[in-house]
Amino acid sequence: MKKKLNKFIRIKLIFILYIFCTNINASLIDEGYREQKKGNFLQAAKIYEQACNKNNYDACTRLAYMNRNGEGIKINKRKAAELYSKVCQRTNKKCDTLAWMYYKGEGVRQDNQKFMQFSKQACDHNDYTGCQFIGYAYRDGNIVKQNKLLATQIFNTMCNMKTNNKFDKAIAQQSCIDVGFMYYNNGDASKPDIYLAKEYFGRGCNLGNSSGCKNYKILNEQGF
Repeated sequence: MKKKLNKFIRIKLIFILYIFCTNINASLIDEGYREQKKGNFLQAAKIYEQACNKNNYDACTRLAYMNRNGEGIKINKRKAAELYSKVCQRTNKKCDTLAWMYYKGEGVRQDNQKFMQFSKQACDHNDYTGCQFIGYAYRDGNIVKQNKLLATQIFNTMCNMKTNNKFDKAIAQQSCIDVGFMYYNNGDASKPDIYLAKEYFGRGCNLGNSSGCKNYKILNEQGF
């Protein structure tokens, strides 16, 4: 009975300590954001770094953004890449940003294999920008062996996905347009299918993409 009681007390103390540390990190984030809004970027960066070192990954992300874009501090893309890598590995977030940095060689040595690796990790965890990257890679064939059928399937999946926020909606819109152009330019068919292209342009239009509306109107006026 005594052993069970001691175990319960230890578990409770660990839980209390976790809540305490979480509240401290949240407080640091709020403090950093207030300094950032006031234009005290160096102070904000210091606070974010302090929180990041305590494994607050929101703070790591904010600090990475500041370093990558030089927001009030000197640009340091190497540090930004390191921070995004930490966030990606621990939370599966911002893997798409890390993928892009490997594609462009920002702060890291350019590496197409890592670009695909982190794009897939992002896509697998519902960060659909990563899915887009993979689709474009297979469509263009400049990183991996070209596979237009697979690219069309990827774009089609995203075109039809349920969207929960404006970012996913924007990706769905563009993906419908991408499928439309795949069919317009002989995507995965033996010959171009203008009617299918028009259908997907229409889907993009219905989701609010002006380019889709424009292309749909052009094909409609051409009798398709």
